[in-house]
Amino acid sequence: MLIGSLLFFQIFCAFDLINPQSVEKGMRGIALSTFEGNRIDTIEVEILGKMPDYQLNKEVIIAKLKGKVVDEAGVVAGMSGSPVYIEGKLLGAIAFGWTFSKEPICGITPFTEMKKMNKDKSVGSSSFTPIKPLLAVAGFSASSVSHLDSLPFEFTVLETVLGGETEDVTRLVPGGVCGVTLVSGDGNISAMGTITEVIGDTIFAFGHSAYATGASVLPLCGGSVLTYFPSLFRSFNLASPGEIVGKVIFDGSAGIRAVIGDKPPMVDCRIKIGDVIKRYKVATEESIFTAIPPFLVFSNWVEEMGQYESVTVKGKMNIWTNEGNILIPLAVSGVEIQRDLYQWIKEPLTVIQENRFEGVNVDSISVYLTSEPERREYFIKDLLIEKNKFEPDEEININVLLSRYRKSDTTVTFNFKAPQSPCDLIFRVSGSNEYIGYELGRAPLNFQFDYFDEWKAFLNSMPPPDVLIFSVYKKEYSLITNAGEIKNPPPSLRMVVKKGERKIYSDSYPLFEEKMKFDGPLSGESSSVLEVRR
Repeated sequence: MLIGSLLFFQIFCAFDLINPQSVEKGMRGIALSTFEGNRIDTIEVEILGKMPDYQLNKEVIIAKLKGKVVDEAGVVAGMSGSPVYIEGKLLGAIAFGWTFSKEPICGITPFTEMKKMNKDKSVGSSSFTPIKPLLAVAGFSASSVSHLDSLPFEFTVLETVLGGETEDVTRLVPGGVCGVTLVSGDGNISAMGTITEVIGDTIFAFGHSAYATGASVLPLCGGSVLTYFPSLFRSFNLASPGEIVGKVIFDGSAGIRAVIGDKPPMVDCRIKIGDVIKRYKVATEESIFTAIPPFLVFSNWVEEMGQYESVTVKGKMNIWTNEGNILIPLAVSGVEIQRDLYQWIKEPLTVIQENRFEGVNVDSISVYLTSEPERREYFIKDLLIEKNKFEPDEEININVLLSRYRKSDTTVTFNFKAPQSPCDLIFRVSGSNEYIGYELGRAPLNFQFDYFDEWKAFLNSMPPPDVLIFSVYKKEYSLITNAGEIKNPPPSLRMVVKKGERKIYSDSYPLFEEKMKFDGPLSGESSSVLEVRR
């Protein structure tokens, strides 16, 4: 069979196409695909005809396959992109199939469509559905793989225990194996398929989209097939990705186009949970990137700590960009903390990836998490002050009543010395989120960031979730500008500001702030107004 395959490569090495319009029922030809190792096999093809697909606004070529593998397993997930030749000329790629089909009948994407690089949102219809791409997922816990459903497109997921890449790959020729890699390193996630055609250093493959990204910067990898797995529902290849060999430049409804040798940049991702360290490289594709690091953290968390344990988690995430470093702390507690972990990682990456700050790119990510086998949560119940009128310079004791998870309430105390001049004060105690929410309402311009450095400075100064914040505000007008806050501006300036369309003033400004750290996350808020009088 291998000798026959090599013979066919020699026959079809001169690139020649057959016009899909000239294809008729009864025409016969062959297809090339890989079902075992790096050997490329031939499959007999018989054209059954063409059917109009009004959703795709084109005709779909229907064919019946014949051969040892397809007779046993039908159309196999992983053979998407297998080139079909009629009269010695390339027609297109096997790309469509049906589940529970009793015959190996497929739909063919014409190569003329694959060359157009159209990003059509319709990648199939109710009648003709693409063969689900084979998503090879290696090195991750089985219980976390279901969370990859946040990726675009639908996949036949192939889970294996071991990570890494195979060295025994097929050649990058029609019928050989290739893939589109999202993650490499201590684990691997790659959509695997078959090469349709190679023109110079350009590869055409799959016959349908991998992740439907359109213009792309995804890594292209080689690969091989251990064997195929027959199934009544959907047979699939046991495929393994190889090393990255190039870059996918377009991923559309009619297939992918890639360039060999031009490897795209990837983001280094280091995850440390307890004493276990894992290292990955993650594709930077905008529509996919923000979903991958949260998955990596969650998968490692499940593997090391279990999914539904009652714990308190603390940690930090460093995001290194070409414009500086961002440090984001974490403290969560409970049973199902995966949502908190996911959002904690995804939100800042989304802001950067959406290119709100032009020219800022993520270079690497480092996540460090530790846990304690106990649920430690605090909630602010009340702010207790013995009276609401004080003399200037008088000492004020502030007691904060806190509830704790499955434990008795506790009290902490702050001290504050009243100002020397008469005034009205607002005393507040709050958790991190409530503190930010209050400040956002009081001084919204302080949260409008025109430059990445401003947003970075805000994140790096943000109080962590395990901190109780005691704040004192003086009830006097302040002017909020992009440059900062002007306390108690003169009446003339205040009148000008009041006539403006934007609310850039506040009826109070911060006078004092103190933080108290806890051994778990803290939430809630409480406030009280005090008078200082002679």
